[in-house]
Amino acid sequence: MFGTILEQSIFLYVIAATGICGIAAKLIMNGFLKGLVREVGSMKSTKKKALVEIRKRYEELSYLDVGIRDTRSFVEKYIYKLKLGKSYVSSWNSFCSNMMILAAGTGLIGTWWEYRTGSSVFASTQIGMWGIVACGVMQMVYNVFNTRRKCEMLSAELVNYMNNSLANRLKREQEKQMESSKQEAEDRSRSGLKQTAASIIEPNVIDIDAALAQMGEQKDRRSEKQTEAERKKGREADSKKKNMQESDPARERITAKSKKTMRAEQRRSEKNRRQTATEEQQSSETDRKG
Repeated sequence: MFGTILEQSIFLYVIAATGICGIAAKLIMNGFLKGLVREVGSMKSTKKKALVEIRKRYEELSYLDVGIRDTRSFVEKYIYKLKLGKSYVSSWNSFCSNMMILAAGTGLIGTWWEYRTGSSVFASTQIGMWGIVACGVMQMVYNVFNTRRKCEMLSAELVNYMNNSLANRLKREQEKQMESSKQEAEDRSRSGLKQTAASIIEPNVIDIDAALAQMGEQKDRRSEKQTEAERKKGREADSKKKNMQESDPARERITAKSKKTMRAEQRRSEKNRRQTATEEQQSSETDRKG
């Protein structure tokens, strides 16, 4: 059975299958990366899962104030983790390289088998030539649709977007948030002061007009009290003046009487002095005579 399969040129079928699979995988991967590079231009509104994940992760780290010093390494880490279907892009590249190796290996094995079975040199080398042709075609397709270059372009576009567009936008948003938070804090403080002032004023004065009226009444009462006090003082001053005027003649009389008494006392004192002087002279004369 194995001989009949080999007679049907199974080696050529394997070489063709490996070439087709390698080229198809490279085209699919190239289209996927090309779409990502195209979507980087509209990164803010993109729906590509890989790009949305990179953008969200960068925004989260920026909002957490975690400094991203090397943006390129950050982007390359996520590009290395890009998935096409359920496999990584690196696995797709490895698959394409393995298909080319498998085509070349199938050609060599087929040449060896044909030569061993006694086929002609042309028939044995024909399979090897088909393997070389398949490898050449795959290499040419790989060079035209260079997925490694697409990954480099994607990395450069993402780094440019994050450093020049996304970083500035996040910085402006953070500044706006800071200003809005400050404004909210000021508004809250103002509203709190208003509420405290209202809580203090409302129980005592409900209406401003009533408060002003009460203040006016208090002023009027004070002015009335002041006028009454001034009137009382005037009355007291007038009464004091009258009393002084009434007491002046009595004082004059008292002073006249006091003057008379003083004069009488002075006369009495002079008389007493004279009497004492005469008595002393008489006593001195009697002493002399004796």
